[in-house]
Amino acid sequence: MSLVVNQLTASYDQLLVVSNVNLTVKTGEVAVIVGPNGCGKSTLFRSIARLHKPDTGTVVVNQQDIWQLTTSQAAKQIALLPQVPQAPDDITVRGLVQFGRHPHQGLFRQWSAKDEQVINQVLDVTGVTELTDRRLSQLSGGQRQRCWLAMVLAQETPLILLDEPTSMLDPGHQLEVLQLVRQLANKGKTFVLILHDLVAAAKYADYLIAMRNGNIIASGKPEDIITRQLVKQLYDIEADILQSPEDAKPIVVAKSVA
Repeated sequence: MSLVVNQLTASYDQLLVVSNVNLTVKTGEVAVIVGPNGCGKSTLFRSIARLHKPDTGTVVVNQQDIWQLTTSQAAKQIALLPQVPQAPDDITVRGLVQFGRHPHQGLFRQWSAKDEQVINQVLDVTGVTELTDRRLSQLSGGQRQRCWLAMVLAQETPLILLDEPTSMLDPGHQLEVLQLVRQLANKGKTFVLILHDLVAAAKYADYLIAMRNGNIIASGKPEDIITRQLVKQLYDIEADILQSPEDAKPIVVAKSVA
């Protein structure tokens, strides 16, 4: 599986928001898009997710242009977890996760033993099996996010899109969710995330995509592209770039506004 975005341009009401973007994400990679508010990362993300049709360019998953697929076909290629997912408060964890099997249902394809097997597998891999009969409203933020991840995993798509999956979580639960994403990627799942935390992005991304003013201004391994100059260009702040003693990943320490 690979995601290839080629020459993508997108706008809102004739206002150009994303300009001539190219990127490639390989199987099993965690790609993270970073950049200041209004830089175009959400519009790029929505174009990849089939929520905002680009003006020009292509988004190719598994050698298929997702904008040429039907909604049902695309739902078998891309799963999306929005920044603020919505579900009824009284829904159980199992009920939520079962929604992930919806693209595989149809008039002549009802719930099957395969569906049940997938549900049990994703509950196990996300560590929420013991919560299966609990209601979503009874869970902590970290538990809920693991359940939402189980739902998108149940969709069995090669590509998973996560829009700021840690934005509502405390540091401990942020770490929990990102470590789970890393573990799943190590097993072959491909992820594209939007994150605001540059330190977290640097630690967990295989491929970092830095955007400003609708353009990708740098992309590659975090250790190769994160510099004081890039941080200043992105966020208009002065920063020191340290190296983690654990894994040599870059750590950004903000000093002052430029």
